[in-house]
Amino acid sequence: MPEGVDYGPQFTASTGLDLNVVGNWAYAYSGLVQINTTAVDQLSFSTGGYVLVGELTVGANIKIADPANGGITIFQIYLNGIEALRLKVDGNEEDMPTALVVPILIPPYTVVSVTGISQYGTAAFESCASIIGKVYK
Repeated sequence: MPEGVDYGPQFTASTGLDLNVVGNWAYAYSGLVQINTTAVDQLSFSTGGYVLVGELTVGANIKIADPANGGITIFQIYLNGIEALRLKVDGNEEDMPTALVVPILIPPYTVVSVTGISQYGTAAFESCASIIGKVYK
């Protein structure tokens, strides 16, 4: 298949829920997402007829207007509706990592969802998630 055909969106600087595939590379950047005590989608997409081997990065929630003020964030990673990973980061006490980078392999035709939950109920806290990797057809 020629590059950019039937691979999904081709916005090289985009953020949002979608996965972008460019040639043999794939990426998804959530951008800053306001989170609270209810699970909020950071990334949500379906893969095609390829295996994606890469890294998932998650960042703890912080209050942009007050960078010293952050909190614990739980990320849940679902593959086809099954929770495959649960990650915990801390943007306040910083006695845990403020960000984590973990290897991930996503099989073909998989529905992927990454959600974030904050320890705080206010919407002033933001977190982020990303996946980058190589596509194998």
